[in-house]
Amino acid sequence: MPKYRPVLIYFDQQGYDDAIEKARKKVELYKKAHAFVSQYVDVDNSRRFADSFTGYFVSRYYSLNKEKIQLQISPEKLIDLMEIDLVPLRECEEKYKLTEAEIAFNGIDAVPVPDVDRKPYEAYTESATQNEMLRDTKRFIEALNGLKKHVAVTASNIIAGTSNLVGYDVRKQEYVVNHNLVRGLRGS
Repeated sequence: MPKYRPVLIYFDQQGYDDAIEKARKKVELYKKAHAFVSQYVDVDNSRRFADSFTGYFVSRYYSLNKEKIQLQISPEKLIDLMEIDLVPLRECEEKYKLTEAEIAFNGIDAVPVPDVDRKPYEAYTESATQNEMLRDTKRFIEALNGLKKHVAVTASNIIAGTSNLVGYDVRKQEYVVNHNLVRGLRGS
């Protein structure tokens, strides 16, 4: 039996692209909140700001302006007195927290960037037997594609004839390896 080396069977491009898009939307929400807050104060710590837009803003605004009023009032009361409407910031923060996406900060005062790991969207073979099955299935698909030039090849017949090992991607209009069946095969 040949030596085993993991081989990529499948990459979920659509899922990966969706995760990147979610991360971009999360970054845009961050930028929107940052722009709102920057009207009043400088953001000196991006990560702390990302933890709580509203909390960070209220605390920072109060610390920079408490001497100006010479009264002992709460940070929230100061915001009210200055007639700063926090509703847009709170709405932005809520959407940001509800957006499940991976982003990363490259430094304390950096703007976040999408940080989506490809690994969860990849499927690899787990044995030499799976490698062999994948190789044979890919050869079969190549032969089918060559045969399509000469005769009509019906996807439903191919799928049934291969016990679903070969599938058909309607969006891409091409035959594909059913990675779930290949990975379902156990062997050495």
